[in-house]
Amino acid sequence: LSFLSRLNYRLNEKYLLGFSIRRDGSSRFGPGNRWGTFPAASVGWILSEENFLRESNVLTFLKLRASFGITGNAEIGNFEYFGSYTSGNYVDMPGIVVQEIDNKTLSWESTRQFDIGMDIGLWEGRIEAGLDFYLKETTDLLSEIDISALSGVNRVTSNIGALQNKGFDLSLTTHNLTGKLKWVTSLNLAYNVNEVTDLGGRDFIAGQIFGLSAVAVGHPVGVRYAVPWAGIAAEDMMLTVTEPNSGNPIEIQVKGGDELFINQFGEVTNIYDPNDQTFLGNPNPVWTGGLTNSYKFKNIDVNGLITFAAGHDLANEEQRYQFSGFGYGWTMWTSALNRWQNPGDQTNMHRPTWLANNRNYATDRIIYDADFARLKDVMIGYTFPKTLIQKWKISSMRVFARGTNLATLSDYPGWDPEYNRDQAGNTNQGKSWLPSPQARSVSFGLNVTF
Repeated sequence: LSFLSRLNYRLNEKYLLGFSIRRDGSSRFGPGNRWGTFPAASVGWILSEENFLRESNVLTFLKLRASFGITGNAEIGNFEYFGSYTSGNYVDMPGIVVQEIDNKTLSWESTRQFDIGMDIGLWEGRIEAGLDFYLKETTDLLSEIDISALSGVNRVTSNIGALQNKGFDLSLTTHNLTGKLKWVTSLNLAYNVNEVTDLGGRDFIAGQIFGLSAVAVGHPVGVRYAVPWAGIAAEDMMLTVTEPNSGNPIEIQVKGGDELFINQFGEVTNIYDPNDQTFLGNPNPVWTGGLTNSYKFKNIDVNGLITFAAGHDLANEEQRYQFSGFGYGWTMWTSALNRWQNPGDQTNMHRPTWLANNRNYATDRIIYDADFARLKDVMIGYTFPKTLIQKWKISSMRVFARGTNLATLSDYPGWDPEYNRDQAGNTNQGKSWLPSPQARSVSFGLNVTF
């Protein structure tokens, strides 16, 4: 249940003020925490209406604006604030077991956002641009956290910690040609840095499912939590590494074709130890955007859209089985042809083995750069002249051809760099698991209006 009030004020068509306040209630929270209040305010100044800019033939529109607001989030499951039980059996005896832990303090997550921006128009709208800088601070994060299994469950939804998003958004539209041939270009570009700033005294929370991820202070949400991978041993050798418990140096035997890792002391070793896991990479794109070009000449129109993302990585989880024992039953990738076979082989595929004991190694071996640019949509159309179709009692008629996902430019070795596995949740982003590639399609159509 929500209540909303809003007030807008404009003075002399150039000074703008806006105020709003929301009062939201959700039964997903306990009786004492169901209501949240979320205000917002904004100011604007249209400088192009001032006398010193009104006569400008170049800068025909300029607006400065700033805003501050608070929004609430209640996107959790129903009934998670109170304790509940379900049926269960112990051997052949029926009974009840704990299903949810009582959490009467569960309440709204809130985000404070500061924004400052400007809108510009040049040469009577020939060029239009908008630029916004923002800072978003989210507190009382709604997330599942680990608790002692002695309580009957392993995790419980709680308000814990805070995170920050900061960056800018840019939009730019240019009317490049305005004669018989019209050409319009539109660009939108976003830059965002995400960082967890507090976890209620914890350093990090391990990913909820599928491993390889964590929520950690000082890192982006879903940061990789894995042992650094150092390659494949080319030949038999001896390595000296520090023994974690005693701190004393010890020698270990490495065989050709062994996987090599980096331990907590920064040393190369063939021993996989979960205690050597560290924070790596970023599953969240830092840069995202799209570029659209539209052309029109007489009755012919052409439109094309390119989308792109950069600054992030994708964990190819199916390769955790590809890199496991060769007898595990998976169809192998062609990279298996480059497996280690003879002393001195320089490769990233270990020697063949029927053992599958390393298939769940959480290393950055399967983490790849996922930057991409995709030709997302192209459409070519022709609109029939009215003088031709009027005799058919048709008001408009247009034929078109359209292509989607025609090409993708990326170094990612899997099927689709723009993918996240099902049920991964917001703390386990950037994971690929047997995806179906986005279909490339070409279609033809006819639009007729009578």
